[in-house]
Amino acid sequence: MGTISSDQSLQIISIIVSGLFVGWQIRSAKKREIDFKIHQQRKEQYTKLINLLISIFTAAKNSKEDFDPEKLSFSQDDWFNVQIGMSMYASEEVLKAYINLLKTSTENRATPIIINRELGDLILMMRKEVGFDDSNLSSRQVLSTFITDIHLPKYDEYFE
Repeated sequence: MGTISSDQSLQIISIIVSGLFVGWQIRSAKKREIDFKIHQQRKEQYTKLINLLISIFTAAKNSKEDFDPEKLSFSQDDWFNVQIGMSMYASEEVLKAYINLLKTSTENRATPIIINRELGDLILMMRKEVGFDDSNLSSRQVLSTFITDIHLPKYDEYFE
């Protein structure tokens, strides 16, 4: 049985190191692929939620006095699909904020401005998750894109 020369040892070590590097690259690429898919699924679910919220706000605006849930432009299946999608794909932070928004919106003591504030906070969290994590926007600024009087002084206490 012969001994291994230093050149052969160096070749063996090079092969092992190369193999480890290739394995690490494959694992890293797989993780990036999974992260991208999760990111895409979250964006899709958040878009579905936003579309559902738009339907609710539009229906509420169009029936200022007697809001009739039967006149909403989505079905119970659509609603259920959004809820399941949020349960599956939203981050823990976003899901907690969403659950809190749902809970607050069903409470008798909840005012529209409190619900709107929670909606603004939720939108900010979703923006961070889809890639706008360096934003210095406030909840109030986000809400001002579709609530024209949100900057009135009477609402200051809700955004301190």
